[in-house]
Amino acid sequence: MVVTALGLVLTAVFLQNTALAVGAMMLVAAGVSTAQAAFWSILSALLSGAGAAAGIALVNSIGNIGGAVATSLVGWLSDLTGSTASSVYPFGVVLLVGGLLVLFVPRSVDDGANAPRTPAEDLPSPR
Repeated sequence: MVVTALGLVLTAVFLQNTALAVGAMMLVAAGVSTAQAAFWSILSALLSGAGAAAGIALVNSIGNIGGAVATSLVGWLSDLTGSTASSVYPFGVVLLVGGLLVLFVPRSVDDGANAPRTPAEDLPSPR
């Protein structure tokens, strides 16, 4: 996500130089592709069962709302500033913040369900 943010900002900075802008957009494409794969793997690692279904539904709902709002935001910022490049910066900031927030996601969730069994647990209980 940080690479995607950097690519977006560089695209806006190099808007007058086609070769550099295309190179920056290649960073955006690479960053988006890898961020999506990592995002969905984190989500499925943290949630299971009904929680996973609800989490995926919530993510999709927020994504759909974000798609509608982002389109209006780009138009509004472009009209406000007179430049299409200025509408890229807020998305870069959001991506940067999202990329930094991933650092706070726990590496694993230990709910005790997958804890190793001891040999004594395999013995029948005394009656």
